[in-house]
Amino acid sequence: MLQLMPGGDLEKLRQMAERLDDLPSLDALLSNGETPQSILATLFSAHDDYDVLEVRALQFRCECSRERSRQALKVLSAQELEELLAEGEAVIECHFCRERYRFDRSEIQALLDEKAKSN
Repeated sequence: MLQLMPGGDLEKLRQMAERLDDLPSLDALLSNGETPQSILATLFSAHDDYDVLEVRALQFRCECSRERSRQALKVLSAQELEELLAEGEAVIECHFCRERYRFDRSEIQALLDEKAKSN
């Protein structure tokens, strides 16, 4: 992904986009022994300065949790929570890792009670 930062040079961005379009696919480059650093060096021309701010191992890790899902439910209106209560449960599925968090009637009622206390 390329993004022009405030005050950036639109022509340089266009040139980089063209170089990126000319490169083989990322998986082909990596399969042929290229490294992220060598790919960046190819993408940036010799006169473009850039800094590598951080290097770290790539890993699959999701930041979802039951508490974050509960916080998402807390932003619903009282009417929406009551509709979920009538349905008997609320299910939140993380679109990144597909983890499912189920909240039963008592948990939804607790959210309604918290909302009533804060008003």
